[in-house]
Amino acid sequence: MESQNVHDAAELLRQMEIEGKGTDNFVDIVDGEAFDEDEEFEISAQGKNNEDDEFDHIVGVLQEVLLDENFEQLQKKFCQANCMHFEATEENKLIYTDIFRNYQEQIETYISKRLQEAIEGFNMENFLEQVEQRKEEIDEQIMDTLLSFVDFDSFKELMLFSRAHLVATTPKLKSNKAQALGLKDGRQLSQQNQPLSQGHQEGQKQKLQEQDLKHFEEVIDKLAISGYQTVLHQDEDEDGEERPDLNLFIKKIQITIVQMEKSASIPKMMNSVLIVSPGQVDFGQVPVQTPGKNQVIIKVEAATLNPSDILFMRGLYNVKVDYPYTPGWEGSGTVVAAGESERAKALVGRKCAFMKANEIVIYKMRGAYADYIVTDVSNTFPLSDDLDFEETASFIVNPLTAVCMVERIKQLKSKCVVITAAASQIGRMLIKLCQKEGIQTICTIRREEQVQILKDLGVQAIVNTSLPDYKKTMEDLAAKYKPTTCLECIAGTFTGEILEYLTFGSTLILYGLLSDQPAGNIKVIPFIGKAQTIESFLLSVFLVKKTPKEVQEIVQKAEAMLRSELKTQVQARYGFHQIKEAIAFYMKNQTAGKILLKPSLTKASEQPKL
Repeated sequence: MESQNVHDAAELLRQMEIEGKGTDNFVDIVDGEAFDEDEEFEISAQGKNNEDDEFDHIVGVLQEVLLDENFEQLQKKFCQANCMHFEATEENKLIYTDIFRNYQEQIETYISKRLQEAIEGFNMENFLEQVEQRKEEIDEQIMDTLLSFVDFDSFKELMLFSRAHLVATTPKLKSNKAQALGLKDGRQLSQQNQPLSQGHQEGQKQKLQEQDLKHFEEVIDKLAISGYQTVLHQDEDEDGEERPDLNLFIKKIQITIVQMEKSASIPKMMNSVLIVSPGQVDFGQVPVQTPGKNQVIIKVEAATLNPSDILFMRGLYNVKVDYPYTPGWEGSGTVVAAGESERAKALVGRKCAFMKANEIVIYKMRGAYADYIVTDVSNTFPLSDDLDFEETASFIVNPLTAVCMVERIKQLKSKCVVITAAASQIGRMLIKLCQKEGIQTICTIRREEQVQILKDLGVQAIVNTSLPDYKKTMEDLAAKYKPTTCLECIAGTFTGEILEYLTFGSTLILYGLLSDQPAGNIKVIPFIGKAQTIESFLLSVFLVKKTPKEVQEIVQKAEAMLRSELKTQVQARYGFHQIKEAIAFYMKNQTAGKILLKPSLTKASEQPKL
């Protein structure tokens, strides 16, 4: 039975390869349940010129160089050899200049050589000028590395972090409290918690204490990569003046080091679903990735298999992918480690729903189908502890999207909306949310057995598009309710057809590709004459236009309905090693509910797949 499922999955993936299908296959694609009536989100390419392509290519190669183990070892070796010269004070020693110059020569020479080998005519100086002009387009981790070549403050920050990490992980250094704080020789800490510089003049004493306080804050900030939140306490001196409690400082550093050691317990390798090439999936082990400044590491508990994931595995998204690649758009888990930013560190220990990291040039950051995922803080949504991981694994692609799309409907002041593929999980959510807002719905489905699903939800205006007279039914309902908006996820010829039933000034929101065909069949003259609009919907784009407070309100609204209007049905659970069986089962049973992939059900892989 298992081998048959694997064969079915492989065959379905082969049948659904990149080469397009004609519109005659529309019924087979939708009704055959290879892509049943469910949600989908299409990413389309923006127009680019040759200069854009050249820049993207250089950044892609640079990303490969910076992730290369040889570069990491080169940078690490240099930092370890020189970091103990640096102190977290405003004063800059003469030796810093020499070290910075050596760093520029060694690191920049290495990277330039690698880029020149890969790209004909590459010039580092010209590239750095482009970077300055287009820094918004570059991954933050890459930008930080580039800044360390040309910006001394960024370089010094790198060296101070390396020093703190070296002290924290070297027993001989860790036991030396003065070195742990980066204090100058001769300024030892009193074990009796006496004033720091007893015997000095009062002004000098205060100056040194302020330096130590500032330096401690910097050391804690550098060390606390696990998200440990520190609050600085102060005691009063014998004369009533406040002074830093340095013994407490040391204790906090020791606690932070324990937190770092917990982070160090994250394994180097993890189980993962792997896309070997478009349409070919496998299972193996890959390295756990390292978080950037505004990223976190999440221990995955459950990940959802969506139609969009299957499209991505087939290679239909117009993005460059570094194969073998870990797929998976969304899931749930616990944040176990973080990058350097305060926002990232504040998430450690939180239960959350997440989306994979944002990438522009080339997909390298692994997705949700693995034991651990590194993703952006902005793609991490902390949730209540009383919600379980299965409830939150599908929080984003369906519930959060449904809430945002209904908000868009309200912005358009629509009193009636057409929902295509309405028996899908997201379709049912949209129906319930519209009912809650008093918005009339006209719902299309493809199979007779789905009519009862919608009737059970209280829907009266139902159109079964597989019936010969469905156009007359649609025409009558449109005349009665006058829909001004359509939430469309089928595409193909159906997009143009559904526009004919919308009123003057109406908007069609396209958010899916269930037909596997480009949207078309638009009658241009009526479309223009009725002043109609077609717009796309992508959740990340919708949210990026919101303030942090507005995003938080949307998340809280969706979270409050996870067990009611936005409840997701789960029909089956698989381990990562069963990915082919999971795909085969889901393609034949999509309307019944979601499929979850869980690390706890995964059989460990014996052979790494890098």
